[in-house]
Amino acid sequence: MREFTRTDRVGPELQRGLVEILREEVRDPRLKGITIQEVRVTRDLAHAKIFFTCFPMDEGGREQER
Repeated sequence: MREFTRTDRVGPELQRGLVEILREEVRDPRLKGITIQEVRVTRDLAHAKIFFTCFPMDEGGREQER
């Protein structure tokens, strides 16, 4: 009996890939503050829902100080 389904393994793998792409390949400074929280994949692996957070920025593109 399997403890984990395929979607349980594919979701975190997609998350790692997205994090690497954001860190290494994306040059847009507006995307540097994004953190991928979770990736949920449908049972048929056709769709994924990506949950992320981003740090607030002001109009000048700088992080807001609190």
